[in-house]
Amino acid sequence: MYQKNNFVYVHLQKTAGTHIKKLLVDVFGEEDVPSKWHGSLAPEHESKFVFCGVRNPWDFYVSAFHHSKEQVAPPINYFKSIPDLFEKTYANPDTIAGFRIWLTHVLSGSVLDRASMRVPRRLLSKPGRKLLLANKIDMLINKKSAEKIGTMSRWLFAVGVPNYRKMSFSGYAEFERDFDELSLIDTYYRMESLEEDMRGIINDHLSPPTGWEKKFEVWAEKKSNTSQRMKSYEVYYDKELAEMVAEKDRFIIERFNYKF
Repeated sequence: MYQKNNFVYVHLQKTAGTHIKKLLVDVFGEEDVPSKWHGSLAPEHESKFVFCGVRNPWDFYVSAFHHSKEQVAPPINYFKSIPDLFEKTYANPDTIAGFRIWLTHVLSGSVLDRASMRVPRRLLSKPGRKLLLANKIDMLINKKSAEKIGTMSRWLFAVGVPNYRKMSFSGYAEFERDFDELSLIDTYYRMESLEEDMRGIINDHLSPPTGWEKKFEVWAEKKSNTSQRMKSYEVYYDKELAEMVAEKDRFIIERFNYKF
């Protein structure tokens, strides 16, 4: 999250957040209100203009998979503490096969089942403690709905709705209803049209200082925190996996008209 007195940027993971923050600091300076980078919105943000990023969900999961290989990236990496699962996923030289193992577990809801987890001593280090505390985010919706609603959709709910940890849903109807009623996000940029969308948001809503366009052009030529991966997300999917994402993240797919 990045906060000024008149606007808030709330960061959905894997939507160029590091890159966006560099732009905002260059154009508007440091935050007026210090905040956690992966923080969530609160009721007091209702009076401010709020924007967020979204991304094609099929592409989102491929990016998250590669990011998780090298970092403890809660809450997706909960499955690291399930015996042998991490090794089967990332020790496999075929990253496509590893991705299929990873995504099946992430979207099944099984990674949220504490009863099935056996935590090795190696995870009791500082990174391990962060891993276990990560369920404060990923348990924002009960396990029953985690089996029905995709991780990306739930994360968007978490960053956009104040007091999201108190929410509990039995399915998509309640999930969508409460998002529409409670989300404070006013508009979105899309990763697929990042520069065009950000230029419009800044120009139309954020009252930028004179000369900001030059800083924007410099920023647009650079990339930040990119993952090492194949260029096309499509090659990571078979028909079954693609359909699983289509079903579980239809909340985002339908609203933003994403296609596989």
